[in-house]
Amino acid sequence: WAHDNNQIWFNINAGYYTICNVGGHYVLVDNERSKSTGQIYIYDSYNDGYSWWNEDSRCKLSRYTVQEIFVYKIGVATPVDRGPVGLVDFCEVKNNQLYVQGWCYDPDEPSKSLKIHIFVDNQFYVEIDCNKESADVNSAYGISGAHRFAEYIDLAPGTYNVALFALNSVSNDNNVVLGPSLNESKDFKITIENTVPTPATPTGVKVDFITTNAAKISWNAVDGADGYTIVVPSSGASKTTTGTSVVIDGLTPGSLYEFQVSAYVFGTDGVPHDGSYASVEKRTMVQSPSNVVAKDVTLGTIKLEWDAVEGADGYEVSRRTGTDETYSYVVLDEVTDPSRVCPYLSVGTAYQFRVRYFYMVDGVKTYSDYSAPVTKNITISAPTGLKTTELSATSATLSWNAIEGVSGYEVSRRKGKSSEYDFISLDELTKTSRVCSNLAPGTTYTFKIRGYVIKNGNKVYGSAATIYVTTRLTAPVLNVTRPNASNANVRLNWTAVKGATGYKVERAESSEGPWTTVYSGTKLTYLDTNGSVNKRYYYRVSASNNGDSSIVRSMLIPTKPTNLRITATSKNSISLTWNTVPGSCIMYEVWRSRSKDSGYVCLGRYNTNFKKSTSLSAGTTYYYKVRAYFYYYDSDGGVHRIYSDYTPVLSGTTRR
Repeated sequence: WAHDNNQIWFNINAGYYTICNVGGHYVLVDNERSKSTGQIYIYDSYNDGYSWWNEDSRCKLSRYTVQEIFVYKIGVATPVDRGPVGLVDFCEVKNNQLYVQGWCYDPDEPSKSLKIHIFVDNQFYVEIDCNKESADVNSAYGISGAHRFAEYIDLAPGTYNVALFALNSVSNDNNVVLGPSLNESKDFKITIENTVPTPATPTGVKVDFITTNAAKISWNAVDGADGYTIVVPSSGASKTTTGTSVVIDGLTPGSLYEFQVSAYVFGTDGVPHDGSYASVEKRTMVQSPSNVVAKDVTLGTIKLEWDAVEGADGYEVSRRTGTDETYSYVVLDEVTDPSRVCPYLSVGTAYQFRVRYFYMVDGVKTYSDYSAPVTKNITISAPTGLKTTELSATSATLSWNAIEGVSGYEVSRRKGKSSEYDFISLDELTKTSRVCSNLAPGTTYTFKIRGYVIKNGNKVYGSAATIYVTTRLTAPVLNVTRPNASNANVRLNWTAVKGATGYKVERAESSEGPWTTVYSGTKLTYLDTNGSVNKRYYYRVSASNNGDSSIVRSMLIPTKPTNLRITATSKNSISLTWNTVPGSCIMYEVWRSRSKDSGYVCLGRYNTNFKKSTSLSAGTTYYYKVRAYFYYYDSDGGVHRIYSDYTPVLSGTTRR
């Protein structure tokens, strides 16, 4: 069978077809006439007539010479670019969007999904994929793959001519304009309407703050709003924002303003459309209090006074410690008279005071600007005789002379001598000394002591005295071992201490001393060769330059057990005993073998001087030896064992 993919609805004749290149164009051989005459008759569309050709005359065309003969047989593919096939099911407006749906495929590559170019008013607008499931198309045309398209496309309001181009998969030529049926090209005319939603009116409109020339307005968010418009009719001010607050400036002091807020949304025409507005009224501030002065009353107490403001409902007084912007103001009080007494001020400290007035609007206070700040210094002496009386790696004891008339003292601390670290208040006490703990070894600290008095239940602080203290170095971690079981030597090892210039090793025969120095130097190890077996020694080590001592470690090299003997035997057991070794922290290891000279296995460790060896073979000789050991734990919790020599080997034979 065969068909023409370019004209699939036409029948074709079977047989051989010959194409001749005649003078630069092609003509078709008449197969039927050629078969009946034995000559090749060629229909020449240029002359609208027939000519014939044979081997003798080669060619008798009326005007052309045959240059090439090409013979094609049905069933052999020809290099033809046939272009896409398809149609448009829908090209219309849905939900105020352009909606397109249809299918297409390329007969030259029938399994490949194509691209669709959408042109709007003869201009390329968007590319879409023709890659959705297409079982119906595949079944109808005997193809595979995904060949349907269905897309929503946004367009601005207006009327448009829309064309859909199916792109050729073989080349950039022969793209096809799809229409509502096969082989029908068509532009579709569609209209997008202009829709304008109406936003809701904002709620919760309020004035967050107001000054002499500015106000901050806020409101609740409106669902679906793209933004907000704020208008001040009396000043002509207008602003837009996407947030829910805005600051309006350029206002006149002492004036009443209405602030109108409306939400807007963008229509499909791209223009914002406002809804109804909500409003709030507020009057700007008039002025700040003037002629603010600070007068001394008593030590640590001053009185602020200022000129009264007509119409004010009250005044707010605030204060800050220090005179630069790194300090924050703290509100002290609100009063109705133009004065305020400020007690309990710290000695040796500079303060700044400021005042503002307020009036009530609908139960809400509206404040004026602040007055210019007024600075006041209070002075008193600091403690004297500050010194360190005791010092360790982690603590320091401070003492100082009493200040007459103070109620107590505050102790504070910071690391280092510079202001890189902040002071931390440690304590407040009535005595003139303080133990400062939890310090870092070998570290310099700055301590500050200041007195205070209590007035009306509040503390008023004076100037501070300062001292620098460097703690002692930390203690090394000491471990002791017996390196050789043949003698009573003891090996001491310890950890390095940061900042240490050397180390000192001390030994005693009691944990309480007296202590004797047995080594001084820079090494981290020492071998004590002056000990004796079965005698307990105590050791400690410290950094030689202002260091704390390590935890005391003890060492006892035990003597070997004596009088190892057999107390009972049976067919499968042998019982052993031996004399105990004096001293605390002593245990024993029992070893067994079937050979006197090798193959010993440790049966276990015991804190008693007897052992029953079981699971033995009848009528068999076994060999035993025992050793004692002294045990202790290091700083990491690991156990260490110091062994004695073994007892002489003892043999025993089980019964038969």
